[in-house]
Amino acid sequence: MAYGKRVVGLVLSGALYDGTTGLIEIKERGGLVIVQDPKDALVPSMPQSAIQRVVVDYILPITDMAGVLVNLASESLLH
Repeated sequence: MAYGKRVVGLVLSGALYDGTTGLIEIKERGGLVIVQDPKDALVPSMPQSAIQRVVVDYILPITDMAGVLVNLASESLLH
């Protein structure tokens, strides 16, 4: 992966586990992982799968994700 640790993977409400597979690849290359809190998700199985199988950096309600992404983007621009 060309961007390595500058990649952020997000998993939101959904079914199955395909999002988890992508997050595993991102983490293996040093990227950051954000998962929607399953309690906040309409369909919690994909966020639950990610939490069970990946070292997740943030578990957040969807309403908090934009602020975290803005902060992360600002931090990376400074470094």
